[in-house]
Amino acid sequence: PQPGSSTLIYQQLEECVEREKNEAVDLAQMTAHLKGTKHELQVLQLSFAKVTTALQDAKNPARSIWNSVKNAVIDSPSASSGGGRDVADVGIGKGGGLVTEATRIYDALASAAAATALQRMSTEPLDPPHDDPVSRKRRAAVREGFEHAWEAYQLHAFGKDELKPLTSKGADVMGVGLTLVDAIDTMLIMGMHNSTAFTQARDWVRDSLPARPAADVSVFECSIRVLGGLLSAYALSGDSVFREKAHAMGEGLLLSLNTPTGLPASVINPGIESKRTFINPYNGNKNAFGDPTTLAEAGSIQLELQYLSHVTGDKRFAQKADASIAKLLSLGLAPVPNPHKPFNPRPLFPVDLHPREGRFVSDRISTGAGADSFYELLLKQYLLRPMTLRSLHDVFSNITLAVLAKTGGNVGELRFLGPSTVSSKEPQKKMEHLSCFAPAMLALYYSTTPTATWALEEAEAVMKTCMTMYRSTKTGLAAEAYEIKGPPARLVPLSRQRYSLLRPEAVESAFVLWRVTRKQEYREFGWSVFQAFEKHSRRKGRGAGYAAVADVMADEHASDKNRLDRVDSFFYAETLKYMYLLFSPDKLVPLDQFVLNTEAHPFPIVERPPFSAP
Repeated sequence: PQPGSSTLIYQQLEECVEREKNEAVDLAQMTAHLKGTKHELQVLQLSFAKVTTALQDAKNPARSIWNSVKNAVIDSPSASSGGGRDVADVGIGKGGGLVTEATRIYDALASAAAATALQRMSTEPLDPPHDDPVSRKRRAAVREGFEHAWEAYQLHAFGKDELKPLTSKGADVMGVGLTLVDAIDTMLIMGMHNSTAFTQARDWVRDSLPARPAADVSVFECSIRVLGGLLSAYALSGDSVFREKAHAMGEGLLLSLNTPTGLPASVINPGIESKRTFINPYNGNKNAFGDPTTLAEAGSIQLELQYLSHVTGDKRFAQKADASIAKLLSLGLAPVPNPHKPFNPRPLFPVDLHPREGRFVSDRISTGAGADSFYELLLKQYLLRPMTLRSLHDVFSNITLAVLAKTGGNVGELRFLGPSTVSSKEPQKKMEHLSCFAPAMLALYYSTTPTATWALEEAEAVMKTCMTMYRSTKTGLAAEAYEIKGPPARLVPLSRQRYSLLRPEAVESAFVLWRVTRKQEYREFGWSVFQAFEKHSRRKGRGAGYAAVADVMADEHASDKNRLDRVDSFFYAETLKYMYLLFSPDKLVPLDQFVLNTEAHPFPIVERPPFSAP
């Protein structure tokens, strides 16, 4: 070798290594680009499938709309020449005539497809083999009950959040027409889309619903009731008024996620700068920013934001929602081993957490108040977007098995879900009516995962206890919470929770279990609950409406002496809707085509063609 040749070789080796590094970087960038392109193609394929399905469902009206727009926009010289824009530049909210026209196309197609779907839903007979005269008669009775309830609200509280039925007054909590917005899709499902009631409600939303509430609002309640109600009204009607109002409302609620962790604040006031990420002070306003939120509040607002992104094309809502649920799931706690039971490594999620610090601040485990809808919404987020969020399928299974193992117990033949803690060996022998959502959730999971027979078995076991809650009282209505005594097993209403707010959870579970199992006992149970409503909650006379019941164990005859001056919006949005669906054919809101949020507002599954025939 010549002098200095080793240095030359070393330099050549360095250059070779550097080239290899650059080529590796180029390859990585190319791979990432290809993955992005593949994703874009999948999105375009889904969009094409949805448009195709909408055209097939809407048939001639939509086809003529599409052809006219295709001639005016897609085949026009300005479109073909591009004008300096490519497909990636076209999107909602970017301005320009092409985007405006595309939005109009979407509205027209959605309206035509929704009209066809609603016509299919509401035309008698819907499905003769499964629409017997008894069910039709019961469904008509439920609709008449809704009309009686709505008449009272319309006469005494129209535009207010809630009706006070005994004093015939309206009251505001957030100033967003809570009951009105919550009830609109119930009207659509009941075939009232041509009624004066629906027209007046729709016009109020257009003219009077504030874009952003001017009061402190519960992010959870406003999301599931108002945003959810607007989105489902748009999905079922195709009326862009509802989408525009939902978009504006979503902008305000999105501010709640501007916390250091990305977890939502409990209460905000979108109109006041200092309260846009305001944490609700539960402890008498002693600490303005130091108090926790709940698991349900932190983990139940994502579905609405995800669907809002779908209908507006604005990705920010889904991105924030996905990030918040990912953060929440990362906080799961390892359970404390129980020497008397097999070790369960699945994570637990206590009820109370701090959204600013991203940590749990209690060890309470529950399927009732403060926790319930978190579990339900894990499943429903997956069902809404089964491709994008497919990992939530197994996450839901693991987390649900963990909470059932911690809260589930038996007294004789009664299977209950009671409050517990991370370290406790057994749950308390108590159960809230709110926990009666669980049979619906488990049956829905089983319907999508038939190998999960444990889910259906658990659903039916817990449902027996929920039905016993009603059958064990003198009014036939369930109290808020019970103590489980025995053996022999019996349910005793807790002394301070003997009232009934006409909650929907047991009726919801009866509806889903009927759809999944076809067992007539669930329909008969639902009808007995409705008869109890009519006897003890319904008030006589025009504009009298319904009222909550003060004591489900009262001996006295049904009268205002045993009623409370309240009727919650969920009675219109959930209880009567589920009751109506219980006696309706499967073609009305098919569960393989729609996901109902925790306030019973149906959203079409977005990663499958919406409104396709079941």
